Amino acid sequence: MAKFPIRYSQQAPPQQSGVVRSSVDVRTGEGLAGESLARAGEKLAGFGFEMMAKIQKAEDDVEFSARKREIDSYYSDGYVTAGEVGTPEAQIKIHTEVDKNVQSVSSRNSRVNTALQIYKNNVAAQWGKTYGIQQLNLRKKNIGTQADSNMQHALTNGDLKGYTDAMNAKVSIGLATPAQAKTALEQFENNSTLEQIKRQIFSNDPEQVGVGLERLEKMNPKEMTSDQIVVRNKWSKVSKSQVKHNTDEVLNQMYTSMDKGSNLSPIDKQTAADNMKRTLAATKGLSREDAKIVLKDINLWVDGEERETNNNAYLSVRDAIGDFRLGAITPKQLDAKLQSVRFKVSPKDFKSLGKDIEREIPARQSQIMAKAEKYARQRIAPSQTLLQAMVSAGRDTAKIEAYMSGAKYQADLQKMAHYTRAAENLIAKDPDSATLKEDLRKLAEEYATKTPQQLGEIQAVFTRQDETVELPVVKTREEAKELRPGEWYYIIDPVTGKKYKARKK
Repeated sequence: MAKFPIRYSQQAPPQQSGVVRSSVDVRTGEGLAGESLARAGEKLAGFGFEMMAKIQKAEDDVEFSARKREIDSYYSDGYVTAGEVGTPEAQIKIHTEVDKNVQSVSSRNSRVNTALQIYKNNVAAQWGKTYGIQQLNLRKKNIGTQADSNMQHALTNGDLKGYTDAMNAKVSIGLATPAQAKTALEQFENNSTLEQIKRQIFSNDPEQVGVGLERLEKMNPKEMTSDQIVVRNKWSKVSKSQVKHNTDEVLNQMYTSMDKGSNLSPIDKQTAADNMKRTLAATKGLSREDAKIVLKDINLWVDGEERETNNNAYLSVRDAIGDFRLGAITPKQLDAKLQSVRFKVSPKDFKSLGKDIEREIPARQSQIMAKAEKYARQRIAPSQTLLQAMVSAGRDTAKIEAYMSGAKYQADLQKMAHYTRAAENLIAKDPDSATLKEDLRKLAEEYATKTPQQLGEIQAVFTRQDETVELPVVKTREEAKELRPGEWYYIIDPVTGKKYKARKK
């Protein structure tokens, strides 16, 4: 054990300086700690008040922002809703409701409430101006709509004064310029004539349609604007088509009457012939040469004879039927070919050719459908192709039946049924379409990607469409004979009175 010198161990402690540093009991240090905590407490209290103020301000800002958005939403939604109504009175009602809703926006916090009131005062003036413009625009729009209606009425009736008044009303509110009004008034006469002709064309009165066409042909293109010439050509095309349709109806009825009245007495024949000649004289759609042929046919019919057939014309239609079978021409083109020989073949041969064509069109559509289904089976229902291969290979009947009852085969079968229905609708909708084959191919590609649920939805649409189609009701055999092969119709059970759907074979 180490030993220290005695003189060191008995030495007195060092003397303190004369400066008093603290009255704290140096043995515990409690006074120093208390003073430090006091100072820290003061700083913490100051920090707490500052943080509370910041939190309160943030809460106020957040609430103000939320209430502000509520106010903005009332104004913007009201503007959209008011834009959807048709009268200024309805708009004012909506705007009043918006103001009421805006004023109801408030806060329990007085500072937020004060800020909201200032914001309301500012935006109320801005939105009030916007709403006022909205009302003025609607009033202008309504005036313009009414003025346009009055101008249309004046055009149809040749009322120049009424047209001028309506146009001046549009100019007064800025919906038309004076230059536009001047041009419109200068074009009034031709525009009025075109509008009147339009009414005649769509009157369903053959005589009025003919008169309208004559008026169109008398209009001088040199005195018309380019826009008027476009309208004139449009109505000319429509009226000629309508006249042709009316003429075809008259001729069909006339030749049907001659066909059915071949056994009439000479006196009755002559009476019927005189009526046909009067009808012929009033028919507008025949050229002078064709009218002479029809007149000659009537006289031959009275004498019990018939016009001879031009063999070349007859054969040209037979050739067209052959082209149609090959898919080289459309049903519309085939019908046009038939109509072109109406006065070159006998009425009996013309009727015979027409019946042949009526039989060919459904047959041709069936050919298109068969080819479409063949392609569709490869894309939509490969299991059917596999089944054919199994049958051709002479597979066991039990295996074939098991395959046919499988889920895959049944699902493909259902998809093909959906496709067939859709394809039939497509063909019936536009059999003259030049892109029909390509459209059917695209349809198969589309259906190949459809789910069973999607196909069911499509099927439901077709079903609803069928329910809205108006089919003829056939009551006699004679009426049934007038239908084309493949045409759908209704028959009524004479006992129960129920209506059943049928299709002519």
